[in-house]
Amino acid sequence: MSTDKEIVISYFPIRGRAEPIRLLLEDMGVPYRNEPVDIKQWRKIKAETPFGKVPLYHEGQLEIAESHAIMRHLARRYDLYGNDELEGTRCDVVQEVLHDAVEQFAELMWNPDFAQVRDDFIQKRLRPMLTNLQQYLQDADGSPVHWVGRGNTFVDYIGYVWLDMVRALAKEVLQEFPRLWNLYQEFEKRPRIRAYLESDRRYPTITLAMAYFGNTPETS
Repeated sequence: MSTDKEIVISYFPIRGRAEPIRLLLEDMGVPYRNEPVDIKQWRKIKAETPFGKVPLYHEGQLEIAESHAIMRHLARRYDLYGNDELEGTRCDVVQEVLHDAVEQFAELMWNPDFAQVRDDFIQKRLRPMLTNLQQYLQDADGSPVHWVGRGNTFVDYIGYVWLDMVRALAKEVLQEFPRLWNLYQEFEKRPRIRAYLESDRRYPTITLAMAYFGNTPETS
C-alpha cells in the first residue's frame, strides 16, 4: 500500500493493461511507483484484491480497481476528458472501441494456435478494426495528432498502447492507415513520452512469458 498521497500501480511486471495509466502519469509529469505483482504469488493474493483483478491504483487511502475506471479518474483529475460534453462522449466511444480491440488482441496473444491463426486475425479482424477507426476519426473531424477533438484526452494513451500492439504484430499493415500511423508517430514525439519509452522504467514486454506473442522484447 502507498504512503500518504504516493501513487502506486500494482500490476504484473509487463506493459499490459497498466501501460496507458503509466503513460498518462508520465506525460503529466506525475510521480508514481510500480509495485510488481509476482505471477507465482498471484493465485494466493488474487482473493485479496477487489474483484480479483489488477491493475490497482493506490493514492493514499484511495484504491481503484479496473484499468478503465482508473483512466477515467485520472482524466477527470487532469482535465483530459474533452472540451465539452460531445468530446467527452466521443472519448467514451473511443475508449469502448479500443477496449474491444485490446480484448481481441489479447485473445490472439494467448491462443495456442497463434502461428496458424495470425494471418486470419490480421485480415478478418484487425484490418476491419483499423478501417472503422480511421473512418470514425475522419468523420469526427479530429486532429491528426489526437483521438478526440483538437486536444489531449485520456484516450490518446489508450489508443497509443493498442497501436503499439498492432505495430508489434503487423507494422506494415498499420502503415497502410495514414491517420492512425500519424497518431502513433506523433504521440511518441511528446518529450516526456519519448523519455519514458527510452528509459528502463518501461517494461520490455507487452504480456507474460506464458503467452504466445508479446511475451518477449522481440515480439513487443
